[in-house]
Amino acid sequence: MTKEFEIWKEQNPKLFAQPPLKDMKQLVKRAAEMHGERAAVKERKGGEAISHSANELKESIEAIGTALIDMGLEGKNIAVLGENSYHWILAFLSIIGGVGVAIPLDKELTDKDLARLMAKGEIEAVFSSRTYIGAVKQHKEESDKLRYQFLMSSDSPAEGFITVDELIARGKELISKGDRRYIDKAVSPDDLAAVFFTSGTTGANKGVMLTHKNLVTNIEGMVHNVVFRDSTFSVLPMNHIYELNCNILPLIYIGVTICINDSLKNLMSNFQLFKPHMVMLVPTFVENFYNAIWAEAEKTGQAEKLRQAVEYSNSLLEKGIDKRAEIFGFIRQKFGGNLDLMICGGAPCNPKFIKGLADFGFRFYLGYGLTEAAPIASLNLDGGKYPASTGTPFHKTEYILHDTDADGIGEV
Repeated sequence: MTKEFEIWKEQNPKLFAQPPLKDMKQLVKRAAEMHGERAAVKERKGGEAISHSANELKESIEAIGTALIDMGLEGKNIAVLGENSYHWILAFLSIIGGVGVAIPLDKELTDKDLARLMAKGEIEAVFSSRTYIGAVKQHKEESDKLRYQFLMSSDSPAEGFITVDELIARGKELISKGDRRYIDKAVSPDDLAAVFFTSGTTGANKGVMLTHKNLVTNIEGMVHNVVFRDSTFSVLPMNHIYELNCNILPLIYIGVTICINDSLKNLMSNFQLFKPHMVMLVPTFVENFYNAIWAEAEKTGQAEKLRQAVEYSNSLLEKGIDKRAEIFGFIRQKFGGNLDLMICGGAPCNPKFIKGLADFGFRFYLGYGLTEAAPIASLNLDGGKYPASTGTPFHKTEYILHDTDADGIGEV
């Protein structure tokens, strides 16, 4: 245990006093108990940051879950399809907290492929953003199994869709009358929580089934091994297990405020709006950030000065003196001023870009995982120093190496 982790543990006594998580329903309940009115999620509305507390999250989830059970959806497969949003989180956690099985769908697929996966997943209800109304209607025309369509939007409703706000209102009314079918519903660690369809890069999309135990084991590993910051930026799609179970679900539990990026075109302005302390990325973002910094330096005639600053800073580091925050503070300001931790996974990242951003003072966690592992398999908590490594086996993860050579190098 590092000194940094010891300090983190001392700063979060409620979190580390908790017994191991058993299921995702327990996660939502504990998050409200531990964090109360603290902002669990922030999203952009009309150019402003709107906050939703841990208490609000729990109350809305219970209301949606109650409404869904009342509509006869207990034990059913329910899809979630749309851009990252607070309502996306509500939908997913409501489903797995005692209603049925959540099936997140990839918003980058065509309407035809989405309709095909909804049929394959035997979907009986779907939560959709306004963007994907067409795909849902197409599936409705092709399947007699789809019974309900829910709109993840707070603005005007769409024909044939029930809005999430209407679900919440309906559920709250039922609860006020004593309906506790969802609230008191027991969830087992071995219950199937969600099915994640793989990207299909090696063939047709395959459904990976994950239980509550799968999800919370990954979360427990993060709690007891990783030091987090006050707020995180959600940029990657929530329908991927990497973003969902490394950035969203664990950080709701831990008490880190999740700031949602509503669109890539608003990425840099949202950095300024939310001023996050950490962000989870895939290599493309790391490369783009690095290249953008140097492109601007070249454009403004400051590239040579920046190279000299990097050389000077690195010479100080060799003597145990870290002045990167002072020397390169102007770069951090481009990301809102607070960002100091980048977590990268999803694919191998060129060490050049990791080392380059680390030279400016950004810290890196690097990982390797797969959907079937929910998802972390190995983690490197010092990526700036070891930018080519994905680290050591993660919490409760075992590796087997095949065909090792004389140096012990083989295939995982």
